[in-house]
Amino acid sequence: MTDGKVRILVVDDEAPVREVTARILRKQGYEVETAADAGAALELLAGQGFALALVDIRMPGDSGLEVLDDVQRSFPAVAVVMTTAVSDVHTAVDCLRRGASDYLVKPVATEVLEVMVERALQKRQMRLELEGYREHLEKTVEEQTRRVRHLYLGTIQALALSLEAKDPYTRGHSERVAALARGVARRLGLGEGDLTLVEVAGRLHDIGKIGVEEALLRKPGPLTAEEFEEVKQHTSLGAQILRPIVADSRLSEAVLHHHENWNGTGYPLHLVGEDIPLLARILRVCDLYEALASNRSYRPARTREEARAIMEEESGRALDPGIAKVFSSLLGDGSFEDPDLRVPAPARLD
Repeated sequence: MTDGKVRILVVDDEAPVREVTARILRKQGYEVETAADAGAALELLAGQGFALALVDIRMPGDSGLEVLDDVQRSFPAVAVVMTTAVSDVHTAVDCLRRGASDYLVKPVATEVLEVMVERALQKRQMRLELEGYREHLEKTVEEQTRRVRHLYLGTIQALALSLEAKDPYTRGHSERVAALARGVARRLGLGEGDLTLVEVAGRLHDIGKIGVEEALLRKPGPLTAEEFEEVKQHTSLGAQILRPIVADSRLSEAVLHHHENWNGTGYPLHLVGEDIPLLARILRVCDLYEALASNRSYRPARTREEARAIMEEESGRALDPGIAKVFSSLLGDGSFEDPDLRVPAPARLD
């Protein structure tokens, strides 16, 4: 658009028709360009800025209908009015079905042309406003959905903390696993989004224990086979809780598979090796170490050296050997003494 004027393109292979139509429209205050064929029309349209194209149906080479299809596909903001010297209801219907704003039969009276152009431009404006409103509405819904997910996720994290708070042996376990997992993921070179994701997964990996009898979770002695089968359900329950409220399915998958073993002896699906999601493999390493290094109702905490030795034994069995090696190196170089790894600041997912 130039000087605030609406730009219109007149496409017709007959020069007198082009010029007369252009003259009428210029008198109405429009800025008008003309084209004699489809190729010239599309070249002009590519320059942007046109609000409306008046396109003759029958032209040498590509027909007006082909121009209409190209405009609909490549320049959807441009309204199209089809013109023809032959009055044919079927052709008119086909033009409207393919996206034309209107259909005019030549010769067109000046008054009719003016009304048709004005109507086509009004339709275009209404359509653009509707699309803008729809886009705004979609963004609003997306933002509200994100906020609701954050609220639910915050509630679930608080619930996980309250679950652990009931048991002095597991208090702070998930926060420590989350911090360890973030440190391992960072050493593996994962991006910031994945660091946040694995941290949240660490905080929530045991959320499914909400559905397990508290007496089993705090039982001082060994679990029976039947009791262990019930406790094992916490991975599936946790994933079921998270799936409806997290946008990234990798979070719920990490929770579901954080007890899978590298050699396929874990649960719930007995996945093997790299079939286990990466975030779950990270959690498996960190969860095992944190459990070994903490006091539990059924045994005292292992020393760091004892825990590290067990981790090395489990490398290639329960644990991904590559991740276990990275974890061991972080233990060895003192990286887990870094306060940044241990501060349990709330993690957020966008």
